[in-house]
Amino acid sequence: MSSIIECIRTVGRGERGRKPLNFEQAYQVMDEYLDGQVGDDQMAMLLMLIRVQNETNAEIAGFVKAFQSRVPDLGADIDWPCYAGKRASAGKLGTCLRQRS
Repeated sequence: MSSIIECIRTVGRGERGRKPLNFEQAYQVMDEYLDGQVGDDQMAMLLMLIRVQNETNAEIAGFVKAFQSRVPDLGADIDWPCYAGKRASAGKLGTCLRQRS
């Protein structure tokens, strides 16, 4: 069974009960999504909950690693941070790929 429901419960418990996903949880749920085991609506709900609570480095790193594992020879030289988070400190999260010339 997909881990999406448990991840939604983890991040959607409210302000006091919410816990961020760890790297492994984020990797697993994104890998399942990319494999077609998780629906778009479920993934959208999870990402919205994560966004409202401010993404953590571990969550973003897990998502990025899942993408990278699917496309190991993408032809990118570097992963360049380009995420525009809600806070100035969140700007270091996320990734964009620069294509080789």
